[in-house]
Amino acid sequence: MQKFPEINRFVAIRTMAEDKNGDLWLSTQEKGLYFLDLKRKKVIEFSERGIPPYRILSDNIFSVAIDVNNEVWVAGDNGLNRIDIANNKNTPYVHNPKNPNSLSHKFANYIFEDDRKNLWVSTDGGGINLYDRKTDGFIKFNHNKDDENSLLGDKNQFNL
Repeated sequence: MQKFPEINRFVAIRTMAEDKNGDLWLSTQEKGLYFLDLKRKKVIEFSERGIPPYRILSDNIFSVAIDVNNEVWVAGDNGLNRIDIANNKNTPYVHNPKNPNSLSHKFANYIFEDDRKNLWVSTDGGGINLYDRKTDGFIKFNHNKDDENSLLGDKNQFNL
């Protein structure tokens, strides 16, 4: 077992993901996101207070996922971040009621990439979002009481 002295406090880890380099990404409750470079035995912390590109929208992270492009997706209670490892770029995605292609709710809870390489994001009150790589926006799927084929509900906290 490897020790990382940089993480010297209690950290409640919610999810873990391994990138294509074999390194680990840890989402935490109230402590942000940790990147563990296993080869160099180094830890990088991403947080609300971080200096770009190490700043993320929230320290309360519900999930982390690595997509087909080896980009890291971080879901928290203020939206999503996409971290492009190769280019050291960090893109935030937030709910904006004036933008129909924005995230449908500020609480992004779970991220899933299906076998067709579609990236799905569940929210707590905004249904499910499908990321559109061509437009860099989201397609929303919500509950509609008049449509029996719509989602059962919009509170899809951890249901993907």
